[in-house]
Amino acid sequence: MTIYQIDNTRPFITVGGQAVQWQTGSAAFQGVSSLLVRVSAHGLVFKPRSWRLRSDLGLLPGWTRAPCLPSAYGLCEFNGSVCFPSAQTPVVGEGLDGLCNNPGTLRAITDGNRYDASACDVLDANVDFVLADDVLYTTTSSTLPVWVYWTVCALVVYLVRCLSRYVLASLDPKRREEIYPSPVLCVLACALTTVLVTMEGDAVLVTEQDLIFYWFTVLYVCCYGALFVGTRLLVRLGALSRGDPPFYNLLAGVLLLVATRLYCGAETPYTPAIVFIIAARMLVKSRRGHDALRGITLLLDGLMVAMGSLLGFSPDPHYLIALFAAAMAAADVLVVD
Repeated sequence: MTIYQIDNTRPFITVGGQAVQWQTGSAAFQGVSSLLVRVSAHGLVFKPRSWRLRSDLGLLPGWTRAPCLPSAYGLCEFNGSVCFPSAQTPVVGEGLDGLCNNPGTLRAITDGNRYDASACDVLDANVDFVLADDVLYTTTSSTLPVWVYWTVCALVVYLVRCLSRYVLASLDPKRREEIYPSPVLCVLACALTTVLVTMEGDAVLVTEQDLIFYWFTVLYVCCYGALFVGTRLLVRLGALSRGDPPFYNLLAGVLLLVATRLYCGAETPYTPAIVFIIAARMLVKSRRGHDALRGITLLLDGLMVAMGSLLGFSPDPHYLIALFAAAMAAADVLVVD
């Protein structure tokens, strides 16, 4: 799998300052050898041929579909219009020119009905394009509502603070009580964030693998949330004498869920870092005793790390060796005998 950040330029889709040549070179090779090509404000994504497109994609709320055949001038062509021309100036009908709502689109205006999709459709109109098997799927629903997006951003900042204070408390046991974050506030922030990023469902995900990863991450978050609430309830009832269980994995799971929703898929720039965080915690837990509950959570962590490595790790897989070596070194520092 591959994901590229697109430049904030118009009218062509550009990556690293170079216009994407859909019909030749590496872009053409990746397009032919991939299951699909996805172009959105989140980036340019090629999904592996071994993955499977979800069968109901064209029927999901907010999605439209239309035949789009290979083109010598851009990504594909339909009804005389070219989707993302590579070199020729995008042409749009005069009555359709306002769709992007940006005066600097650098497109050519005509009096016909032609509409060449260009960078402004992605960057300004937030249209999400998916080309698979000569069918072009489009939606404008892949981005979160503005108020949800900024609320989630604020919550993520707080969750990262919770995670950092949690780690600092583990590194400095003498100041643990002073540094340790408020468990209740952190868990409430996790719950609110989870609700906000999942309340619109999974319609933004276009492959079965992304669906599996997304819903397993939801399950992962729910399991650790239930563990925290259940333990706290048992302590209140006097059935347990210990306090709140660790919520490190809950924080990591929620951050991974947010990244998956924002990038509409398993592969994100943040997935490798979160896989490292969960792997380090898994190695720490495996060296702190053995009981049934610990064994279950270790299994859950192992599955999460495996899925993140298989479905969400966009760099070269050889870098996983370095990632797990670093996770082991971090576990050596964090473990307390």
